[in-house]
Amino acid sequence: LAIIGRGAFGEVRVCRHKKTKEVVAIKKLKKFEMINKNQVKHVRAERDILTVADNEWVVELKASFQDENHLYLVMEFLQGGDLMTLLIEKEILSEEMSRFYMAEMVLAIESVHNLNYIHRDLKPENLLLCKNTNDIKIIDFGLSNLYQSPEDKLSTACGSLCYAAPEMIAGKDYHGLQADIWS
Repeated sequence: LAIIGRGAFGEVRVCRHKKTKEVVAIKKLKKFEMINKNQVKHVRAERDILTVADNEWVVELKASFQDENHLYLVMEFLQGGDLMTLLIEKEILSEEMSRFYMAEMVLAIESVHNLNYIHRDLKPENLLLCKNTNDIKIIDFGLSNLYQSPEDKLSTACGSLCYAAPEMIAGKDYHGLQADIWS
């Protein structure tokens, strides 16, 4: 139906199933680009967490498959847009809305941490809104990492997320679970 996002390795489209008429979001990733840029681990991490996450805070993975050139992740489509779009539209959120979304984010992050994953790329664009309830769901687990305990120290090769984390300010080359909270 439409392309709703583009990234370094592909795009996200809104599609309608021909038989059931269900509207879904399909993330289409170029295999060659991911292999060439050593990103296979990140795609596997995203698929793995979406497979185990069965809660109200993480976007639902409906299916995954591949063809010769692409990998596909079929996910639920949330019509409410993302938090960044809401921030742009409203310019300033009321204190009540701010409290609501902050509480939602804390619960969403907790649900990911309870699965023994750290997201590592939390930002308004990766928080989708459910149209009728305004609840949020986390998407884009391409930089996520599995951790075994809260004391695990992960490499900082995680994009722009954790630069305000105390570990980063102290000049350390690792971060922990807390990086999601700081971001």
